[in-house]
Amino acid sequence: MVFLWSIVLMNFMRVLKRFTPMRLVTESNATGETLEHQFRVVWPDGSVRWLASRSTVLRDAQGQILRRIGVNWDVTAARQAEAERSEREAAEQANQAKSQFLARMSHELRTPLNAVLGFTQLLLLDGPSDAQRQRLDYIRGAGQHLLSLIN
Repeated sequence: MVFLWSIVLMNFMRVLKRFTPMRLVTESNATGETLEHQFRVVWPDGSVRWLASRSTVLRDAQGQILRRIGVNWDVTAARQAEAERSEREAAEQANQAKSQFLARMSHELRTPLNAVLGFTQLLLLDGPSDAQRQRLDYIRGAGQHLLSLIN
């Protein structure tokens, strides 16, 4: 039974070491530096808030830790504003990428389309038969329609 209890205790200590706030407190206690971090709290009504914390260790004359003193404050609005700013930047980047893509595609389509329209006009100047003229007029009309869509 003692062996099983020591395994449970070792596993518990391993979990504590991975738990970031506990690790941060331990490091802060050892170095004496001010500890600053943010954490999420779910209130009894189910609402979620983010709090920031800043604390320092208070020691006695012999250097032994008496307690930690510090403050917590609500940073939910700041985190939400940062998330919204980040989303807005992502949307702007996506919009810019779309605009660049459309500009490139427009150029890539316009160049061969202008060549087709130019050769169609040259063929129309050569005096084609009525059937050929009808086909060339169809090509010219469709090409101009495509060009108007690209522009």
